[in-house]
Amino acid sequence: MVNDKQGFDISHRHFSHLFHVYPLKLEDPKSALATTSLDRWTGLTCGSVGGCPNGFTFDGAASMSGMAGRQDDAAAFMIGFLLSGKVHMSTMYSEGSSPCIESPLAAANSLQEFMLDSWGGRVKLFAGLPSNWPEAVIGNMLAEGGFELSARRQAGKTHFVQVKSTGSGRSFICDSDMIGTLECYPPFAGFIDHRNGSFELHGLAAGDTVVIALASTSTKSFVIDPLPGDPAEHNYWGTPKNQDDNVVECRRAYNL
Repeated sequence: MVNDKQGFDISHRHFSHLFHVYPLKLEDPKSALATTSLDRWTGLTCGSVGGCPNGFTFDGAASMSGMAGRQDDAAAFMIGFLLSGKVHMSTMYSEGSSPCIESPLAAANSLQEFMLDSWGGRVKLFAGLPSNWPEAVIGNMLAEGGFELSARRQAGKTHFVQVKSTGSGRSFICDSDMIGTLECYPPFAGFIDHRNGSFELHGLAAGDTVVIALASTSTKSFVIDPLPGDPAEHNYWGTPKNQDDNVVECRRAYNL
């Protein structure tokens, strides 16, 4: 994917030759060209899913895999990054003695894109989440076009999505896994339900807020609150106040 006369036969951790796929999204990430190029790059550079040598490679491969509909691969790349031994409790990343922050920031962005992404004029809701991540909540995340989205996923399916427009005369098109008859709360004249998980909202004014959910939803309680955490994993990225383990870890990571 460099050009028709230039092969890509030597691996490299960066993916600038794929920028028109990600992050520019000028090429459909599910196209044969995009997926073949992704496989070629990760095959040369990583050897296998989760086997990448550098943080930035993990992050780019995770985002592109999620956009391509390869959710399990996306999660494997992300978990591979977190378990690489190069991410420290300080949230910094290091290769040898050189600390940096761009790879953890890119990883955080990849996780957000698993839950909410926009390309091709459409918003993709929870499109990058694998089946073994059944619960997810987002609150007031911004999507292309000036929309604030809040949504809940439970038991592996989207429960509802709230859409708030920050401007007037806006149109919103969303792809979700809420396949079936959808309802809009409150009723909105510009709501179009395609009954395949996709829906549209046209003519939204600034501040207009609606909730979309399956008509068959047994409970109409649309609440956004944090998911309960696992106490065994609390303070994963640090230690409680008045403990100095994190300081020791930082010094070890940076040879201080």
